[in-house]
Amino acid sequence: EKIVERPIIQKETVVVEKKVEVETRVEVEVTATAVSTATPVPLEPAPKPQNASGVITFAMIKIAEGNGLNRVTSPCEDWAICEDLFAPTADTLSAPQLATDWSVAADASSITITIREGVNFNGGFGEVTAADVAWSFNDANPGYNDESITDGGGLYSSMIGNQEILVVDKYTVKVPILQFDPRWQSWHFGQDGLSASVLSKAAFDQNGEDWSFENFTGSGPFTVSEWVKDDRFVINAVSDHWRKTPLVDTIKGVAVPEQQTRLAMMRVGEADI
Repeated sequence: EKIVERPIIQKETVVVEKKVEVETRVEVEVTATAVSTATPVPLEPAPKPQNASGVITFAMIKIAEGNGLNRVTSPCEDWAICEDLFAPTADTLSAPQLATDWSVAADASSITITIREGVNFNGGFGEVTAADVAWSFNDANPGYNDESITDGGGLYSSMIGNQEILVVDKYTVKVPILQFDPRWQSWHFGQDGLSASVLSKAAFDQNGEDWSFENFTGSGPFTVSEWVKDDRFVINAVSDHWRKTPLVDTIKGVAVPEQQTRLAMMRVGEADI
């Protein structure tokens, strides 16, 4: 009899640990609590204004240079001294101002704009015409006028390029388009857009570049009486303005760089804004 040896097999029990994620939902009841709003209480009584009735004084950090040409950034529109082809209203960003009608070519290669008749420049420089509009924006466009350093000049170059805005007739201009921009009314030719507006070509031709740099020749509701950079300015209302006669007679700006001094002027009524 033969005995066969078989290997002994040992069984081992292996314990494997597993992590089990259990999702627990907790319902939380949220109660809204009313927050009271306090009525602001002034720290001191409102001062009695020291300015005469009809005069408003701004206490400002600085007074910008009184540039009167579109080839440089001018504060002309900021104070309603000059006007533009379009302007924002409560209903639209591009309501007609000095423009009345316009049309875009079917291939967007040009825009034809009709100018409002019977609007005069302040200072006795005659009626606003298409010649003034074309000259004003050609002067602003660095693509056409390489001396222009106006704010946003690159956008004029991008849309118009080195092409010239042309006079079609006394009250019509044609704007050639290199690359159409749908913002052309509100941005390129609008009062809240780039820093260019309609100025008097006759004043420039009559008085020259140096004079035009220092004087504003707009058609807006205010006209400049005095303007000194970093010091002061005085502008006066234009009576019976074609669009809007101002509700104040005079606006003054005073350069007051130091904040506490500006606040002190407000407290004693020397400044209104």
